[in-house]
Amino acid sequence: MGYSHSSRDDSLLSAFSETLQQIRDCVSRLEGLLRNAAVTSERLRTHIADSLEECNGKTAALNKSLMRLQPDNLAQLNVPYFAAHSNLLTAYTRLFIYFGELLVMRTQRDQDAALDDSNVRTAIEKAGQTMRGLSSAGSILNDSSNLPEVFDREAASPSSPSSAIPSDLPPPYEPSSPSKANACGSWGGSAQAGPSSQPNQSTGWSFASIKESLVAMAAPFLPKPDPLVTALCEAAKRDDRKQMANHIDAVRILLSSGADEKNCSKMPALFLAASFGHLDIAKMLLASGNTKVKQESSSGQPYIVDVAATGNIEGTRFLLENGAKAKATTTSGRPMIVQSVKANDLEMTKLLLEHGAKVKSNDITGASLLSVAINKASPEMFEFLLARGASPDSKTTSGEYVLADVISKRNLKYARRLLDYKASANVKNIHGQKIIVDVAKDQQIAAGDKVELVRRLLERGASAKSKDMHWDLPVITHAMDKANGEVVSLLLRHGADIKTIMKGGETLLIHAVEGGLHDHMLALLEHDADTEATDQKGRTPLMLALLKTDLEAVRMLRRFEAEVTDAPRSFAESLGQPDMLEALGLKVPPPAPVPQPRATELPAHGGLGRPSSGHSYDVRDADLPSDPPPGYDTVDRLKN
Repeated sequence: MGYSHSSRDDSLLSAFSETLQQIRDCVSRLEGLLRNAAVTSERLRTHIADSLEECNGKTAALNKSLMRLQPDNLAQLNVPYFAAHSNLLTAYTRLFIYFGELLVMRTQRDQDAALDDSNVRTAIEKAGQTMRGLSSAGSILNDSSNLPEVFDREAASPSSPSSAIPSDLPPPYEPSSPSKANACGSWGGSAQAGPSSQPNQSTGWSFASIKESLVAMAAPFLPKPDPLVTALCEAAKRDDRKQMANHIDAVRILLSSGADEKNCSKMPALFLAASFGHLDIAKMLLASGNTKVKQESSSGQPYIVDVAATGNIEGTRFLLENGAKAKATTTSGRPMIVQSVKANDLEMTKLLLEHGAKVKSNDITGASLLSVAINKASPEMFEFLLARGASPDSKTTSGEYVLADVISKRNLKYARRLLDYKASANVKNIHGQKIIVDVAKDQQIAAGDKVELVRRLLERGASAKSKDMHWDLPVITHAMDKANGEVVSLLLRHGADIKTIMKGGETLLIHAVEGGLHDHMLALLEHDADTEATDQKGRTPLMLALLKTDLEAVRMLRRFEAEVTDAPRSFAESLGQPDMLEALGLKVPPPAPVPQPRATELPAHGGLGRPSSGHSYDVRDADLPSDPPPGYDTVDRLKN
């Protein structure tokens, strides 16, 4: 059954197809920029995520509407519908272009400032306005009352035009599945390098889903291949690399026929073959002499950087072995090895180091490779870099020592390994405070871990006399309040001043006695703390221990020869506690005799109130009344 449609329809569909292609390319570029962004501010991440989510929702709905188009209903196309959706796609294309320009900025402050620019605000508002305008655009068809609900596949003629194609002609071109051809990797999840590309858990959007929707929408508008055109040529036309890949005979024929291997859309054929690991083709192209392995793009970036970014080990090795430089950098100056560490690609990192890359390389942000590995939570990469000579005293993006950074984040496993590799411990955190003070003050570090960490920091050069930056108090004062006696002992052994005064004006020993900190007392006494030094009220440690009736503290002070003066002696005697007197070495008075009950003289005839006969009776032998007086307990038990 034939059908007809106007040139207007052709023009409308052609323009719409171009719009779809533009936004698809724009989304792909935005994905790449996000993956490689040096920094991404929180505001920019939020705007990008919200815009992508909104765009994904509208393109999904648009795709469903486009599926209603059939050859016999093209005359019913609703022009306002296509105009409204073209405006929407164009608005989002412009918005994504602006986002891309912001992503190449070097600081988050610049990105946030650019978001307030009138052009960016206008682009965001325009996208919102065009979205709201869709409600008045109507349906994709002017009259949908006579549309079939389901496409009748059996109604189609069994003798389709394709069945008449001779069997000796090349097979028709079949593009690879969009879900595979356009699958994209993650962007990276740190606050420094952009938001995660994993689908939003509440909405389900992702770069892959958006691009697949756009590809699916554009597919019906693309021209179909001529049946006489080979599938390989059609794949080349569409840049379908999967279908073109690894046809070495075709490459040989093309080269012998004068094909120019330098003509390319993204990278020369040599590097494209290497990126797919097709080494036979790469060797043939290299042997032709038309392409050099050190070749750079128009932006000045060596093509080996692009090959290494694909993660293909063999292709990268081939280029390195034939003269490409492992020290190559991106256009922005990021060393190639930083890319491999960011991608947590251990094999690629090993390969680059074997061919001359520097393990002490820094990112363009100033972060060392160790810092990058830690931020990617990659212990294996971290260990490998240390073993290959990365400096344990390297720094983060902010200029903070890596050791200080991991301690502030309580990543103690990394801190231990850095100290194993002789990291300097007498360093400061990003705020200017010595890290040993941070450790002593941190109450969220387990006691055992704190002891180990303080010991190792002191062994690696941390000063036991370090002071905090706020109160100028020595680190030992913080250990008295927020660490155990073993930490106090470690600090004293490494030079902390035993005569240090606490913030409240008391000596360390008096502070320990007042707080009942017996472990701290022992550590102080073992390092010759003055047992006679008084507090602001004139109290000695021994007198304070007696006032608190802390027997263990009294015994400990006496063991270290605290003097028993008149005041503690008098106070102890007034207490009258034998154990306290004994602990002080004072004479313990004999216990007072326990009074015994006296026998009662009763009358001789045994009656109460009658004259005594001179016999002695126990009270239990006396005649007792049958009922006790009111308010007393019964004494029947005395009879027993």
